[in-house]
Amino acid sequence: MKQSIITALNGRRFNFLQRMRLWQKFVLLGAVAVALAGYPAYRVFQSLEESISLARTEESGLGAITASLELVRTLQDHRGSSNSVIMGDEK
Repeated sequence: MKQSIITALNGRRFNFLQRMRLWQKFVLLGAVAVALAGYPAYRVFQSLEESISLARTEESGLGAITASLELVRTLQDHRGSSNSVIMGDEK
């Protein structure tokens, strides 16, 4: 008795597939495939866009970093020179 109920339910549930033409089944299958692959593809492209944006932001800060490194080098050189003069060493 139970098996006949399940068979009857499955028959009603997938009856529309039997009424569809072959090209309609392929269109349905393609639509399901696009829907299933669409979200992961969207997330991958979104992640790539965020990575590119981060790289551009980092690249835009390189000018300030190189200028500040040059300032630090100059200050260290000045500190060493002034320390030499204070200690009485002459170069």
